[in-house]
Amino acid sequence: MAESHHRLDHLVTISLAFDTEKLESAFEEAPWPSVVSALTGAFTAAAQCATRTMDDPARHDFFRRVAASSNGEVQAWMVDAAFRLIDGDPDTLAGIKSDAMTATLIDGLRLLTTDYLTSQQAQELLPVALEQAHQLQPILDALPIEQNSLSELG
Repeated sequence: MAESHHRLDHLVTISLAFDTEKLESAFEEAPWPSVVSALTGAFTAAAQCATRTMDDPARHDFFRRVAASSNGEVQAWMVDAAFRLIDGDPDTLAGIKSDAMTATLIDGLRLLTTDYLTSQQAQELLPVALEQAHQLQPILDALPIEQNSLSELG
């Protein structure tokens, strides 16, 4: 259990730092629920921090920017769905495949950590991101999720 806890903490830490090489390496070796928990925790903390000051047009611009950076894997409505999820609407993900949502989280985190948050802000979000990831981990562990490839992070 301690090793699993430490691994999740490591995945969340490198997710917020968005080090592409470390992410690819760690995610290839980690169980899929841990990857999704880490990405979701990091994305949630970063998005909540960055969007505090965004009005609706700025938020929609962010959705479009994430979609544009994804080479067609992510659409703006998927990013909107991820934001609605962190706002407390669990039904928003209905119909989105797990690999598409993972790409949404990755592309969203990449943009959040490069254009919206400083390195210091991302580091300060670590406790919130870890808490989110640890809450989500047991839920995802109980689901039958297939491991997907994350070789296209960068």
